[in-house]
Amino acid sequence: MNSMWDVKIIFLSQYWCSLSISQKLEGEGICRLVSYDQIFWARVEEVCSISNPLVRLLWLVDGDKPTTGYLYEAMDKAKEAIHAYYEDNWDEGFEKQ
Repeated sequence: MNSMWDVKIIFLSQYWCSLSISQKLEGEGICRLVSYDQIFWARVEEVCSISNPLVRLLWLVDGDKPTTGYLYEAMDKAKEAIHAYYEDNWDEGFEKQ
């Protein structure tokens, strides 16, 4: 996940260190979470992976008013994509909640 490294770089930058929040307990906690917590990044990936099909579906609904049948097909594809994500990642310790 390339954006993970982009975000980590922010917390290593002189700009971050110059901000007053970086010296506070909350800022240190955020920095630790983003920089070192692999579970955080696994959950970010999970949220992005399962929300992407839903966002694409919303774009369809907001677009040129496709037919109902087309929307049902798109909803089925979104459901399948989310299901496939969890099937593929079940062995990696993700739990259905």
